Amino acid sequence: MGVTIQFERHRVELPFIYEAEHDSQVLEYYDQPQSIPLVYRAVNGRRLSVMHTLDYFVLREGSACWIECKTEEDLEALASRNPNRYSRDVGGKWRCIPGEEHAATVGLAYEVWSAAQVNWVLQRNLQFLEDYLRFGSANSSDTVNSAVIGAIETEPGINLLNLLERTRGVAEPDEIYMLIASGAIYVDLNVAPIAEPERVRVFTTAEMAAAYEVVSREASVGIGVRSIDGRLCESPDVHSEAFLILAAAGELDLAIANRRFDIVRRHLAGDRLSCSTPARKLRFWIAQYRSARERYGSGYLGLLPKINKRGNRTSRLSEASQKLLAQFVESDYESLRQKSRLASWAALKRKCDQCGVVAPSHVTFNAAVRKRPVFD
Repeated sequence: MGVTIQFERHRVELPFIYEAEHDSQVLEYYDQPQSIPLVYRAVNGRRLSVMHTLDYFVLREGSACWIECKTEEDLEALASRNPNRYSRDVGGKWRCIPGEEHAATVGLAYEVWSAAQVNWVLQRNLQFLEDYLRFGSANSSDTVNSAVIGAIETEPGINLLNLLERTRGVAEPDEIYMLIASGAIYVDLNVAPIAEPERVRVFTTAEMAAAYEVVSREASVGIGVRSIDGRLCESPDVHSEAFLILAAAGELDLAIANRRFDIVRRHLAGDRLSCSTPARKLRFWIAQYRSARERYGSGYLGLLPKINKRGNRTSRLSEASQKLLAQFVESDYESLRQKSRLASWAALKRKCDQCGVVAPSHVTFNAAVRKRPVFD
């Protein structure tokens, strides 16, 4: 927000500030808002009325609420002395009923934020990326961005350790961390600590990450994902036909498929849908889902709209670019040196820059490789 926010304890308020600062749903938040009255009964039945100053006031998309931050130990002690003020609900979540009642009178909400809600993996990652986050945007060269994104597009969900190794000599680790911090590439900071890169999965976008999780889950529950030769794979294989289709999908395709999948999943689970999806369209999506599940082992793939296959698909590369592309695929990639696709594409990009022509993207390079005959 560009202002100073106060906090009292490093184990409760500070973690809340970190999470609020990086929560896309949070628009603004303020410390020490104006006090509000609480009315409740003491243990002996006496009516109490007190003025209560909360820790924060938060404006989110679609809601606004007061937030009270407490440790579990403090809440347990307060609940034992004033059970009518602090208590747990049936789900184990801490609540302040008098605070919620007052908030409801003015159309707002009241939340108790316990230290047990702190995601320490997220906290650790935010501290790791703190210096990179200060810059706000990535300053990496186009070559670095293209090389890193190209490696991720080749293998969606590549772990960070492999990404660092594959782009060695093209991108420095600091440049990759900057891309993560700026959102140019996507890592779910809630799942695994960046300091343990072998556990961190990297994607081009959050939409791709959500799609990858769905397809991987479908593969792991016994449905099985089919490889290119039609065999069922026992575990998710990023080189299977399903994952190759997924890797070729555009961001808009994935966003639409993710929304459709959520609707189809809830309908098949028997949930009541709040959206106004026409029944005919829903039946079509379900048919596409079941067809893809039979064909690829992943129903999600049937919900991809394939927008990138519409319209004019004639190559927009100049003749000089196409000649260099064919030359590098044949003489640089398909050589006895057995260079990786990424290394060969990086060499092609440098050659195109030297010649002053537009370089093919890494995806275009991979497509050209796949079109080559297996035996020549």
